[in-house]
Amino acid sequence: MSLDLNQLIPQIRQMSKTIIDRSQTVEARIPALQAVMQQGVPDSEKLQKKKDRAGKNWGGALPSEEPIQQFYPPPPTPESYAVLGADGSQIYPNRHSLALYYLINTGSIRIQYGSGNVPEIFSSPQVFYQEDDLYPDSGGQIDTALINGKRDVSEMEELARLAELNHDTPTIALLDNGLLLWIAAQSPNSSKRLVDQIVQRYQEQMLRLKQSGTALAGVIDRPRSPNLVRLLQILQLPLEAISAEALADPDLQRLSDRLLLQNWLPEGFRTARLVQSSSLNEDFSRAGLPIEFFYLNNGFENQILRVEVPGWVAASKELLDLVHAGILQQCLSTGGFPYVLARAHELAVVTQPEQRIVEETLARELLQHGFRGMISRKQTTKQWLGGKKRHTL
Repeated sequence: MSLDLNQLIPQIRQMSKTIIDRSQTVEARIPALQAVMQQGVPDSEKLQKKKDRAGKNWGGALPSEEPIQQFYPPPPTPESYAVLGADGSQIYPNRHSLALYYLINTGSIRIQYGSGNVPEIFSSPQVFYQEDDLYPDSGGQIDTALINGKRDVSEMEELARLAELNHDTPTIALLDNGLLLWIAAQSPNSSKRLVDQIVQRYQEQMLRLKQSGTALAGVIDRPRSPNLVRLLQILQLPLEAISAEALADPDLQRLSDRLLLQNWLPEGFRTARLVQSSSLNEDFSRAGLPIEFFYLNNGFENQILRVEVPGWVAASKELLDLVHAGILQQCLSTGGFPYVLARAHELAVVTQPEQRIVEETLARELLQHGFRGMISRKQTTKQWLGGKKRHTL
């Protein structure tokens, strides 16, 4: 065994004590913030002045027309509607492999409640190996953030395809992620042209969903975002007290919206809709696709989900209620996470045995054409050792 537990266990004990102490310190700040939230936003003009003073990098939330102190009960679930889910996974390029390529697999599912039909499942793999795929710009090899962006486009495209099959049926389309595509921030080394192409393709698929009247939503489990906390922080502070130092309050930096709400938001209820203040959301808004979000208590041990919706869903009570009720129903069979997303993930994930099959198939095809591909010595050594080592803790 390579892991020395005698050295590790004392560190884990100390870590657990630190976690508990830090948690108690942070949680002590919650009641004051809840009191601020219950008072609501007194004046939009004053809020704008506070936001301006917080600076352009302030990452808080802005209120919608729904009062921030309002919680909304679960609406009735329709008898007949469809739920779509899509998720993706990938194999990244590996220089130790037989050849340089990457693979994106998209899994999806469609359930039509009230129809009597069995769920339909789909899996769509695509391998990328052309020069333009691997070296899309004058820089180097494609980076993982761009591959992730292409995977996100594939997921949205699959939802759009399935949604267009449900012409007259109220339809929810769910993603296991937020709706804003953060590829520009994740891939600073990639050219703006490549990033813009991926974002444009992604937004085109969202517009297809909008045109079909689909209730699109992105679901984030165990969210860590502090957007609401940051809004309450500047509401709490006098205008003249807002500064970089005040906003860097270490306790509030560690406090997430989920911790603020998890023992306060009633089961099945959602918060008011909020708007994330970011330059990326401004870009999406200019494309006619502003993104809003709310938090939802899924009814299982005060678990809080963050749900992101585009503007056309936020503006429609019917579509918003469909998202709210549909997600709650989806969580019933899994204990807290939408079933269609769990199933789509299962359909999308590429396992290690499947990766080996891809490699073995590639090796056979190369050999049939008189080319003997070889993996690197490092990869060979890892495979030898990997089959022998078993770590338990």
